[in-house]
Amino acid sequence: MAFNLPGARGRDLRMWPLSRRRARLAEVIGTGGTGGQLMPSTLDVEVGRAWISADQTAVGVEGAVAKPLNSRYPVRGGRAGWVKVRYFDDIDAVVLGVTGRPSRPTALVLGQADRRGRVRAVGLSTTLSRAALMSLAGRLRLADGGPQRASGIVAGLPGSEDFTFWPVEPGVVVEARADRAFELGRYRHRLSVVRVRDLFE
Repeated sequence: MAFNLPGARGRDLRMWPLSRRRARLAEVIGTGGTGGQLMPSTLDVEVGRAWISADQTAVGVEGAVAKPLNSRYPVRGGRAGWVKVRYFDDIDAVVLGVTGRPSRPTALVLGQADRRGRVRAVGLSTTLSRAALMSLAGRLRLADGGPQRASGIVAGLPGSEDFTFWPVEPGVVVEARADRAFELGRYRHRLSVVRVRDLFE
């Protein structure tokens, strides 16, 4: 699947508007005999919404990228006005640890039960909002043993740096927003904490 053409035959096309690059990409795919396919695109909002759904994420489509037709390819860290749109689920996860100071954590190490019922770390939250910090106040209890190191794979994409966290007693459950990118027993993107769950609701 091809979705963009930043260059062709030694020529830099990044300054071309998206509409022109896409037309050129369609030509290259059509004449190349490579068996490649052009990534679908649409100007219809309802079609786009259908692509960002539970049905699509179940088959591996994580979301879509909205791009203005006149946008150029971003260069040297620039921005092109592109917006990633993903489908999210609200999940429950137990808090296994915190990063930052235990008295004022910056993020949570979150866990879920695996198929055998063992709780495993499945991801790291995004930076906690003020509301999330307030809802966690007084609820987290440090576990014995002091700080530990965790593999960066818990924090996101492979290649992420290892990090230090403070384990806590696994008695607090939070609701978190997660996209469908779940592989190797963990979420590929960081989880956004929505609230602390009351297990008796």
